[in-house]
Amino acid sequence: MYKLIFILLVFTTLLHVSPAQAGFDITRLTTIIDDYSGSYTVSKSGRRDDGNFTGTSIAEFANFHPFIKATGISISGTISKTVIKQSGNRNTSSDAQLIVVRPEESLAISFTNLGIIIDSEGAKFEGEVSVNNEIFEVDDLPIKVRKLLKRVFYLTKK
Repeated sequence: MYKLIFILLVFTTLLHVSPAQAGFDITRLTTIIDDYSGSYTVSKSGRRDDGNFTGTSIAEFANFHPFIKATGISISGTISKTVIKQSGNRNTSSDAQLIVVRPEESLAISFTNLGIIIDSEGAKFEGEVSVNNEIFEVDDLPIKVRKLLKRVFYLTKK
């Protein structure tokens, strides 16, 4: 009888103790090949713990065509990112060296510590971007370059 009471007492105590949320490490490698034999590979690693995430990724582009429609645009180069997600906010710092080939021109795009902040107010970019050695604040980028970078960041999020 005492054994049964002891077991019930232990079981009841375990029900009232809040379980600790286990963390885990993530490692992922993804390669995408487009219809024109261009590709990009994203290598990600990080740690998720108690709803928070800290990680890094490196995306390597090799003559990749980022748009589904045939636009003649291709990308080669590398983007590296560090991501910290806490309390629903996400901060990303990125570095890149990219060559974008468009039918009318080629663009050398680079940046260091480009920030992407996502919080309850939405998403915003912070920093400077070099386009063919001309420096732009991210908000002042030519619209075509801004759209292309948004597409590239969307792709590397996968």
